[in-house]
Amino acid sequence: MEEKVYTLPQNILDALYKNETPEIKKKEMDVYLAADMLHKCLRDHFDDEIVSEEMLAMINELEEENPEINPFKLAAELQLNQMERLILYYAVTKTTIGEEIIDVDRMMSNFFNSQMERAVVRRLISKRQGKLFESNLLEFINEDFKTDKQLKLSADAVKLIFGEDACFLSEDEDYSSGLCKLIKCDAIVEKELFYNENEQQSINTVSEFLKNEKFSEIVKRLEENKMRPGLTILLHGYPGTGKTETIYQLARQTNRNILLVDISEIRDKYVGESEKRLKAVFETYKNSIKHFEQVPILLFNESDALIGKRINVNNSVDQMNNAMQNILLQELEDFRGILMATTNLTSNLDEAFERRFLFKIKYAKPSMVAKKSIWKSKLTFLSDEDAKQLAEEFDFSGGQIENISRKIFLDSVLHGKSFSIKDTMQYCEEEDLLNKNKARQIGF
Repeated sequence: MEEKVYTLPQNILDALYKNETPEIKKKEMDVYLAADMLHKCLRDHFDDEIVSEEMLAMINELEEENPEINPFKLAAELQLNQMERLILYYAVTKTTIGEEIIDVDRMMSNFFNSQMERAVVRRLISKRQGKLFESNLLEFINEDFKTDKQLKLSADAVKLIFGEDACFLSEDEDYSSGLCKLIKCDAIVEKELFYNENEQQSINTVSEFLKNEKFSEIVKRLEENKMRPGLTILLHGYPGTGKTETIYQLARQTNRNILLVDISEIRDKYVGESEKRLKAVFETYKNSIKHFEQVPILLFNESDALIGKRINVNNSVDQMNNAMQNILLQELEDFRGILMATTNLTSNLDEAFERRFLFKIKYAKPSMVAKKSIWKSKLTFLSDEDAKQLAEEFDFSGGQIENISRKIFLDSVLHGKSFSIKDTMQYCEEEDLLNKNKARQIGF
């Protein structure tokens, strides 16, 4: 006998502990809830591997009650027959549970009563006939080899049915939707970071808030006090001080995936398109919250162009920038979840954006203590005195120290050479000279 485990929502448990009547909120129907109901229907109502009348009745009821949900809407628009509807819904449910590849023979044995019916349908499928193929909703695995054993929803069908957040159905860790890149927390490499004292205190606070049990409690308390429940954090200050890496490490430590926004992809030369893309980013994020165990982090990296001071409109580009900023301000006002942004140019930060960020963590150049720790962590052959000397003589950021360390490491790999403090000093002087030359080139 199959063991079933059920979990009660936290609000139900809280009410029961207080001897109160729990408030039952009906979950709003969307494509994922519809797919889950279809999955249960298909799984529970096969009768000796034959489609039952009860199952068909339940599917008809779902279609009639939810005609606006994409799979049902698509089936109605294409006027799919019963066989095609079953295949489409089966493919949708398989995709949502992470088993997007469909075994044709197994599907046939479940859906059709007689060998003759199965043979007829299998022949239609093998010849790529019917509205599902004509509309490019289904495709075969390894199409080049003309194998007819495995099907899946096409990329167009996935996007059509699941919308902008279709990327979260992909098992590919490097998948990019064009606007957002999904970075999974378990793919982030652990790094030891060193901060100045003030930065460390702020980061420790944010880290505590991002822990799942704390975050859930904070959101609940904010809502009870009629405050905005979103956690918005701005990391700003000197370049190369580890702002972006801090977010990555916080995500890894708290088991939260990151949706990295590609700001360059949002901006479009056509009027109105950039604003639509920015709205699509937030819509994607809202949908993603439903499908990850932990609320993910929406990351706007190097967001200077989006959160800078608004300007007087002189041309269409200015108009687009201001329109995008207005959209972002509105989204931040109503935001639910975790949004983190980084910028180097805080002097240009618009006051309206400054108010929208709950936490603002300023990154300065690393202190002597922090620089010494960074040198020691990057180049293990350095003694304490060596690391102290480098920290005192060169005013480098953590990013610059890492670049020098990488150069030394690559040279040791290429030439098999052991490096000393003297060699390191030479690399530092070259880096310092390069930075001074860059500074002199700025201006006219």
